[in-house]
Amino acid sequence: MCRKMQFYQKMLLIVVACSGLIAAPQAFAYKQIAAGAYHTCGLKNDGSVTCWGAGTTNTGNETEHQYGQSIAPSGTFTQVSVGAYHTCGLKSDGSATCWGLNVNDQTIVPSGTFTQISAGDYYNCGLKSDGSAVCWGFNKHGQSTAPSGTFTRLSVGGYHSCGLKSDGGAVCWGFNIEGQSTAPSDTFTQLSAGGIHTCGLKSDGSAICWGDNYHGQIKVPSDTFTQISTGGSHTCGLKSDGSAVCWGFNKDGQTTVPSGMFTQLSAGLYHTCGLKSDGSAVCWGNNTSGWNNNTLGQTTVPVDNSGTSPVATLGRIKGISTRAPVRATAEKYMMAGVYVRGTTQKQVLIRATGKGLMKEKEVNTTLDANLDANLEVYQLATSTTVPVDKNDNWKSHSSYSAVQAVGGALDDSDAALVTNLNSGYYSMVVMPSGGSMTSSGGSTEGIGLIEVYDNDHSSTSRLSGISTRSYVGAYSYEYMYAGLKIEGNVKLLIRALGNGLIARGVAGALDDTSITVRDVNGEMVDRNDNWQTHSSSSMLTQSGLAPTDSSDAAMITNLTEGLYTIEVKSAKGGQGVALVEVYEIVD
Repeated sequence: MCRKMQFYQKMLLIVVACSGLIAAPQAFAYKQIAAGAYHTCGLKNDGSVTCWGAGTTNTGNETEHQYGQSIAPSGTFTQVSVGAYHTCGLKSDGSATCWGLNVNDQTIVPSGTFTQISAGDYYNCGLKSDGSAVCWGFNKHGQSTAPSGTFTRLSVGGYHSCGLKSDGGAVCWGFNIEGQSTAPSDTFTQLSAGGIHTCGLKSDGSAICWGDNYHGQIKVPSDTFTQISTGGSHTCGLKSDGSAVCWGFNKDGQTTVPSGMFTQLSAGLYHTCGLKSDGSAVCWGNNTSGWNNNTLGQTTVPVDNSGTSPVATLGRIKGISTRAPVRATAEKYMMAGVYVRGTTQKQVLIRATGKGLMKEKEVNTTLDANLDANLEVYQLATSTTVPVDKNDNWKSHSSYSAVQAVGGALDDSDAALVTNLNSGYYSMVVMPSGGSMTSSGGSTEGIGLIEVYDNDHSSTSRLSGISTRSYVGAYSYEYMYAGLKIEGNVKLLIRALGNGLIARGVAGALDDTSITVRDVNGEMVDRNDNWQTHSSSSMLTQSGLAPTDSSDAAMITNLTEGLYTIEVKSAKGGQGVALVEVYEIVD
C-alpha cells in the first residue's frame, strides 16, 4: 500500500512511502569487479579488496603467473584496477597503492592524491585531484607519457592509454600500430582501452570502437549501452535494459555471456566478469594459466564458509542532497522532501548552501554564487503553513554547536540546523533570503545545494524516501543533480516527473525528463528517458508508482554501498520545473 501527502497550494512535491512493493533480494558483497590477465579482484561493500586466480602466492613462478598480484593489502578502498600481473587500488583518503609484479616499477606509485586509477599491462595511469594525469611503469611506446591538460576519466590498455576530457573529447597516446591511439573526434561519456583496440560510449548510448579488428572486436552491435569494457581481443557492453553482450575473440568462451541482468562489466585478457542486478559476481571464459592449462581460478568467484558468495546486510539511505537553481519566485524555489520511517526519532543534519558553493568552486559566475540561502522545514502531517524549524544564517540557529561539530557550513550566509524528526513526511524549502512560502521574494537567487544526513546511526528509524522539486535549466550547470549516500545494498525506485506535474497544477513543467545515475567515479550505473522503455517497466507498473505521463523517466535499480549522483534534465534540451523522487523498496 502506498500513502501520499501533498504540500499546500500544490507548490511542493508529493512524498510517497511504500512498503511491501517488491521483495528486495539479499545483496552480495561486491560493488565493483575488475578482470585482468589471469586474476580478478572485487571491491567489497566494506571497502576491502579480495582477489582470486593467479598471484595468490609470490613465488615468481612464470608459468603460473605467481607474483602476488592477488594478495590484496588491508585498508579501505573506493576503486580497484587490475593489470596483467599487478593490481592497483584507490584508498578512501585519495592515496593509491599497487602490488604484484614490479619489473618496470609499475607498483611504485608517485605521491599525490588521486580520484581514479587505471592499471595496464606493465604500467598504470592515475587521475589526480586537479584533473591532470600521471602515468608510471613501462614506457617503450610512450604510453606512460601523459599529455598535459585536464581529464575526467582515464583508461589504460595493453600499451596505450586514453583520457576523457571535460568537453567529452577523447585523447589517446602510446602504441598505435593498429590505430588504437587515434581517437575519433566524437563526444564521449566513457572510454575503454583494450589490448590493441579502444572503444568509446557516446552520449546517446551508442558505442564506437577503433583499432585492431582481427577477431571482430570493434564491430559494435547496434544497441544502446550504459557501459563499455574492452579486453584482450574482445569487447563487452552493458545494455540499457541491464542485459550484457560481448563480441570478438571467443576461444575460451569470454564472449558467451551467462543469462541475467548486470550492473557492471569488466573484460580481461581471456575472461570476463560482471556484477549481476542481484549484487552477485559471475565470471566466464579462460580459467587456466595458459601455459600448462593448470586451473588458476580467475573465473571462480570465491565463496564463504557457508558455500555461498559473502553477503552484506540490508542497506539504507544515509544521506541525500540536491544541487539546482533557486529563483526568486515561489514556484521556482528548491523543495526537498524526506520520509522518516520507524518508531523512534531520527536526528538529521539539514544544510542549505548558496554562497558557500563559490568556496568549493562548484559555481563560478556572479549570478550562480549569489544565493543567500534561507531554509524552512515543514512536517506534512501538521500545519503546512508553519515550519517546524527554520534558519537563515547557520550561526544564528540554536543547534549551532551541533552543526559546527559535523563541519559547519561553507559560508556564514548559508543555512544549517540539526533537528530531531519523528516518523513522517517532511519538506525542506530553500529560497532566497527574504522569501516566504506565501509569496515570492528575495533577490539573491542562484545555484543552491540542499543536504540531509542521518546524524544518529544508533537510531532504528531510517530515511526511506527522498524527493526534490526545482527549476531545471537547459545547460549542464542548471541541471538538477541529486546525490545519494548508500550504506550496504539497497533497491531503489527513482523517477523524474516533468509533464506528469501538469495534472497537479504545476505550471512550466519540464518536458520529457531523463535520468542518469552515476557512481562516485563518474561511471554510468543506469539511465532512462521514457519509463516504459526501461527494463524495470513491469515492476514500475506493479509498484503503483509508474509515472502517469509516458515521457517522464523512471527505473527500479539496485545500488551497492557508495556515493551516487542522479542527473535530471530534459531529453529535448528544454527547461522547466521537475520533481525527482527516490524510494527505498523493502519487505
